[in-house]
Amino acid sequence: MMNTPMLWASDMASLAFDEPTMRAKLERLDLPVYVVNVGGRVGLTHEGNLSTGNGHPLLGYVQPVQPESLGDPDLCPKLWCALCLCNRCDGECDCFRRDGHRVRP
Repeated sequence: MMNTPMLWASDMASLAFDEPTMRAKLERLDLPVYVVNVGGRVGLTHEGNLSTGNGHPLLGYVQPVQPESLGDPDLCPKLWCALCLCNRCDGECDCFRRDGHRVRP
C-alpha cells in the first residue's frame, strides 16, 4: 500500500514566510494552521484545501483549539506564563486575555 502525500492548494498570498507573521498565525489557537513547503521554504497559513492532485506539499496540520478547552488559566498561571511571549512575564502580565487571544504588551 502506497502512502499518497497530501498537497495544499489555495491563495499563495495567505502564506506567511517571515517570523513575525508566522508567529501571529501560530498565536491564533482558534484557527487551523497548515504547514506548507513552497519551493523549499516553509510557510504557514490558516486557509487552504487539501488534495492528492495539485498543490504544494503539506508538511503538517494543526487543528484549531478553543482556548477555553485549555482549562482555567487562574488554576495554572505558570502555563499561561509559558505561553507568554513578552519575556517579562511574572504571572501577572496582561499579554493574554482570558479568551486566549494575544494582546500585544
